[in-house]
Amino acid sequence: MAFQKIADNLHQLSENIKSFAQSSAEYYKLDLFNKSMRGATAAIKGAAIAFFMLFALIFVSIAIAVFISNLLDSASSGFFIVAGFYLL
Repeated sequence: MAFQKIADNLHQLSENIKSFAQSSAEYYKLDLFNKSMRGATAAIKGAAIAFFMLFALIFVSIAIAVFISNLLDSASSGFFIVAGFYLL
């Protein structure tokens, strides 16, 4: 009788360990998915910000080139100066 209880307890312990291992594996899968989604969201957000900042830089560069062209009374010199600045 005592041996049967010990065997039942060992069997139940084995099942509990298997269940714990399975639950832990599922938790880490969900945790990895959560972290990867956060990373993907941050990457998309960063790419969108970079895209809009690039457009802002282009418009500011064109405005500066036009301003320099008006100062020098030459239609293309401001654009060449701004292009030279970017090449440096």
